[in-house]
Amino acid sequence: MAGHNYDFSDGGKKILDRDGDGDGVLDSADLCPQAPAGLLPDPARRGCPLPDRDHDQVPDRLDSCPDQPGAPALDPKRNGCPGLVTVQADRIAILKPVFFAANKDVILKKSYPVLDAVAAALRQLPQLPQIVVQGHTDNRGKAERNTALSAQRARSVASYLVAKGIAAARLTAEGFGPSRPVADNKTAKGRARNRRVDFIFAASR
Repeated sequence: MAGHNYDFSDGGKKILDRDGDGDGVLDSADLCPQAPAGLLPDPARRGCPLPDRDHDQVPDRLDSCPDQPGAPALDPKRNGCPGLVTVQADRIAILKPVFFAANKDVILKKSYPVLDAVAAALRQLPQLPQIVVQGHTDNRGKAERNTALSAQRARSVASYLVAKGIAAARLTAEGFGPSRPVADNKTAKGRARNRRVDFIFAASR
């Protein structure tokens, strides 16, 4: 994150201070000037994040699996441990795909558990930035139709999360069709990976 410079006057003398990590705490008062305080600032160390070595937004002191990225959970024994979702630096990653009815935006029931896990993570982490629900497809069929379908599916997922208690203002839905593949569309396995829903933090795009 880019830093910022600030000019101050002290008895007519110009003083330059900066915020090198861009977290809103000037370097002169920042105990961690090279590390942004982030979403979980440490109240005992100004300008520092709470220790979270697996970067899953669960502080180490509360994380039952501090070396394995996971997600927050109400059960202290599972808090921060791997499950159906993990909280990463730029997204909530799902470990099982979201399935839809063929050529429709209807979510299949077998995908409810993973979406419930996303909703649970969002409820436990109100400090997370806005989430962009992204729909993606493979390259079979017309790109225009796939883009429209991916947007419809993203909206369906966002609506599901709202029905589970997530504020609509925290969610944006977008469809990208086949334009952002993560695997080779020449294979069935690759196409299956490209048909996906991502949950991206808006601030990281």
